[in-house]
Amino acid sequence: MNSPQAGMGNTDRQARPLVVVTSGEPAGIGPDICLALTGRELGARVVVIGDRDVFRARAALLGRHVVVREFAPHAAQPGPSELDLIHVPAAVE
Repeated sequence: MNSPQAGMGNTDRQARPLVVVTSGEPAGIGPDICLALTGRELGARVVVIGDRDVFRARAALLGRHVVVREFAPHAAQPGPSELDLIHVPAAVE
């Protein structure tokens, strides 16, 4: 308990690097790959940039239960079925 971080909760996970991934073309394989990142131990906190509705629809299509949550830098690490997301709406023409 002599560590300056002792008693601060799960600091080893909080100190992990932040990796931001763009999801690519909404109709492509990018959202599938991003959804596959959930529940994996990657050594970093992964945040995806994309459209929340695209991810929710793709997870349903794939039969995966994934909670898409808005990224908040000081929030707890996402759980195994959670995806941190920075919402950028897909363009609709």
